[in-house]
Amino acid sequence: YYLTLPKENVETGFWLESDRMLNPNLGAKSFNIQKQVVLEEFKQGLNEPYGEVQQILKSLCYTVHPYSHDTIGLTLGQVNNLTLPDAKAFFKKYYHPANAVLSVTGNVGWDNVLQLSEKWFGNIPGKRSFASDDIAPEPIQTSAREATRFADVPQNSVYKAYHICNCTDDDFFICDLLSDILANGKSARLRQALVYEQKLFSTIDAYVGFHFDPGLLVIAGRLCDNVLPDEGAAAIDAQTRKLCEETVPESELEKCKNKYEMNALMSMMMGAAASDKDLQTNLYIPVTTEQRLTNTIKGYYYITVQTNQGVDARAMAATYEDYFNKFYTRNENFGITAMSLDSI
Repeated sequence: YYLTLPKENVETGFWLESDRMLNPNLGAKSFNIQKQVVLEEFKQGLNEPYGEVQQILKSLCYTVHPYSHDTIGLTLGQVNNLTLPDAKAFFKKYYHPANAVLSVTGNVGWDNVLQLSEKWFGNIPGKRSFASDDIAPEPIQTSAREATRFADVPQNSVYKAYHICNCTDDDFFICDLLSDILANGKSARLRQALVYEQKLFSTIDAYVGFHFDPGLLVIAGRLCDNVLPDEGAAAIDAQTRKLCEETVPESELEKCKNKYEMNALMSMMMGAAASDKDLQTNLYIPVTTEQRLTNTIKGYYYITVQTNQGVDARAMAATYEDYFNKFYTRNENFGITAMSLDSI
């Protein structure tokens, strides 16, 4: 939940959000109305081109962990079968101050925010600790999993997912930087090689999931006409192998670091735009905006490529020797999860 309002009315925001937490309108009528809204959102997502991609990909990547399905639910039937007692039990377990993060961005002072927080949230009854779930870790994937889906989509697409660490692990900086090297900007490797030079893909991207439990690095591309999914997938594999086997120029790594720093500092200057990043990060690491930016930028700048033999992609940091080989070696040593979406 988020609000945007003038600084003169900041206390109104505290009042509204505390009232939402203390006195929610969980009657049968409002519950049924909102359930229908969620069902329509679910259907809308399914009816969009590529709307099923993330759900299919997640179900391939995760066999045990709840990350196997989207937050909105696994199926329409699952959402439709929810009852008002289900909602009330969920609310009682999770919706209390000790299990919430309050992120405030704007022309307001710390003392004022603290005073308003204590005034409006301090007396809300409930547990005094984070709600914890006994979630079984996802078993290590030891072989490739693949799926092909036929749908009415504009272009054939290829998706590859690789298991990575969680967002609080120091390795996450490397995973994020790796996705930038692969696909952040027109000069990135996948775009240069597969879009502009070989003309196999019309677009291609790489991104990491910001998750508390181990997440994914995903490479997603839409193929040009008359290019088969297997051909596109093989081209992606060739580029990731190249990243393992050849050197990453220091200038290329430095460019990605500088781009991250610029974007991070710009987000801080944008005020409200930074609040989303602050909230996302503070869910796991409660720090101020300045601390978050400083620590995150330092995390990226600790990543180096220097070894005794010069620049080496397998030594992005002294403590992460052979990091790329850990995640990007041959298929039998890690599970590539891939999905092709073919047009009808």
